[in-house]
Amino acid sequence: MVTVKLLYQDKALTGIESRGHSGYSRRGSDIVCAAVSTLMQALILGLEDIAQVQGLEVLADEKIPIIRITWPESGKDTSPN
Repeated sequence: MVTVKLLYQDKALTGIESRGHSGYSRRGSDIVCAAVSTLMQALILGLEDIAQVQGLEVLADEKIPIIRITWPESGKDTSPN
């Protein structure tokens, strides 16, 4: 089963984690797991390119399987360019 967990630090959202295998099909051909991975990758791009979150960290490990995206509590760079 795929589980998605929101990560908090001092009541501030500081990350999201997806873990596990859906069991819909065998590893490597599971469309549910592919969809979750795609959404997590889209979130990474959105946080970096659109929200301009600074200090984004990504952990991905196929063996577990896990994708964890974390960012500092402050997140957004407010300095002028």
